[in-house]
Amino acid sequence: MTGDVTLYHWEPNANSGKPMLTLVEKGVAFNSHYIDLLAFDQHKPEYLAINPMGTIPAMTHGNRLLNESTAMMEYVEEAFPGPAMMPEDPVDRWRVRLWMKFLDQWLCPSFSMIGWSIFIGPQVRARDPEELKAAIDRIPLPERRTAWRKAIYGLFSEAELAESARRVARYRQAGGSAGPARVSRLQPIFAGRHQLLQLGLWLAIDAA
Repeated sequence: MTGDVTLYHWEPNANSGKPMLTLVEKGVAFNSHYIDLLAFDQHKPEYLAINPMGTIPAMTHGNRLLNESTAMMEYVEEAFPGPAMMPEDPVDRWRVRLWMKFLDQWLCPSFSMIGWSIFIGPQVRARDPEELKAAIDRIPLPERRTAWRKAIYGLFSEAELAESARRVARYRQAGGSAGPARVSRLQPIFAGRHQLLQLGLWLAIDAA
């Protein structure tokens, strides 16, 4: 099964950009379905019928639903023909996954918090309070409800924002690739076509 791919996404950056760029790099034809995050499209019944988690991005391949952007990247790599996106050597594959874990769990959440604080929150804060409350109440995942409340009402603590800023500053001071090992350790990984890692790092930079 290689056809009938639809990607549900917001703007082509950060998490939405990860599977999108992987599909493009692999040469996989797909249908693009734009989900307006600022209009809470991801929490509307028609989208929840597709992805009950109410998160973006999501992808359907035939009758199969896939979510979580990094796992989606690996699925695209393994499910479709095209240029290899992962190295052949098991140690290099481990390094790719180590760095992607670092991005997903340590760095990108800091970028996201800053972005939610200075962009997403102010974009929606001026709307009708009852409309915003109803939109938040529709969010299926409790942790996402908490994140939206913090973003909309400016509830990120000074300590949370300071820690996010510290992580971003550390990353940039190290040349844009600070992480669980020294920057120089990245060099062997970039030999050849190891795009899953490269795309993830590029997207982390772009998210700033």
